Amino acid sequence: MAQNEIQILVPKEYKPLYEDGHRYVIYYGGRYSLKSYNVALSQLIRGRQKKMRFLDTREVQNSIKDSVHKLLADQIDKYGFGDYQVLADSIRNTVTGTEFIFKGLKHSVNEIKSMEGIDEAWIEEGQNTSDNSLDILTPTIRKPGSRIVVTFNRVNELDPVYVRYVMNAPANTYSAFLNYDIAERYGLMTDVIRQEIEHDKENDPALYAHKWLGQPLSQTDNAIISRDKAMNAMNRTI
Repeated sequence: MAQNEIQILVPKEYKPLYEDGHRYVIYYGGRYSLKSYNVALSQLIRGRQKKMRFLDTREVQNSIKDSVHKLLADQIDKYGFGDYQVLADSIRNTVTGTEFIFKGLKHSVNEIKSMEGIDEAWIEEGQNTSDNSLDILTPTIRKPGSRIVVTFNRVNELDPVYVRYVMNAPANTYSAFLNYDIAERYGLMTDVIRQEIEHDKENDPALYAHKWLGQPLSQTDNAIISRDKAMNAMNRTI
């Protein structure tokens, strides 16, 4: 390995982030499934290869602290990506010209509508995104070959992003449901997180199901059995 090269582990589940051909790339599931980490990393790596324009957004962003700005900055520091310049409210690559823009969907409607040349829009915490925001964003990301990436942990059975991109997935959509077991498979699970998972599993099955297994908090009215009862039954010792 050359002196200026580094090795980066990319789980195979996240390789579609590096491939062309998908209009929508959707990752959903519980905590510690490495969703946000891998989307951020893919943007940084691809942004070093050619000029790209990323819009990293969520439903509400009151300040830059609410965005993935720090996650990206931390990865730039971790991997020694010295070609990136981290500014107070943006990030750009000084070699390729790649730029990162951070906006909240709900309160930046006019700005987002007028944006041009976006290669990829990433909706983080997508479970909070309204249908109206999705209706505004989708036609804005119109550059040939552009795409929309969504990461989320479901809150309701019928979260708009789940209905639109999983239940009624458009053509050229890739979606994957992932939980913390992915961290176990690749040796990325920490003892601290493992202990928290086991504590929740033993003491609060409903929280465990939502937080770590990616299950929605609320159910539809026609559910035959509640999720709490199902989880309790699974944990019984005969």
